[in-house]
Amino acid sequence: MISCTREEQIIADITIENVIYGINDVPIYSSNAQKNKQKTSAQYLSTVYSDLFQTTIPGNDLVNLSGLLKASGDKIMMSELIINNFLNEQIVQGFLPTQAEMNNDIEGFINDTYIRFYLREPTELEKHLLKTMIEQDTAITPEMVYLAFSSSNEYWFY
Repeated sequence: MISCTREEQIIADITIENVIYGINDVPIYSSNAQKNKQKTSAQYLSTVYSDLFQTTIPGNDLVNLSGLLKASGDKIMMSELIINNFLNEQIVQGFLPTQAEMNNDIEGFINDTYIRFYLREPTELEKHLLKTMIEQDTAITPEMVYLAFSSSNEYWFY
């Protein structure tokens, strides 16, 4: 009677460790002139979603919204509608500064907003103009400022 024997050979001893991913510091731009590459629809949506929700966009939401943005004849109008929808979400409302917080520290709000959306600090002129606008028009809300920044031409570039 003949039988087969099984031989096992260990080629490598592999140890798998848990990898923890952290958030890397992102360098900020010194001016908007350094931004010369336009974002794709998916990049734009991913960026605006993470800036507002403080988390990554679910894959199927990205696919659906990307298709919606690409199918629209007016990309800017459609992006504003999407952003308005995002801003009305309860979870996003928790990440927005209140009207009182914005008005109590306008310069801090402006600096934080520029870094959050444009990855750069505002110029002195930009600070002055936006501060004057917020001080003179009490109807301006943080939501309006966030909508303006996230639908601006500069936000479409990196």
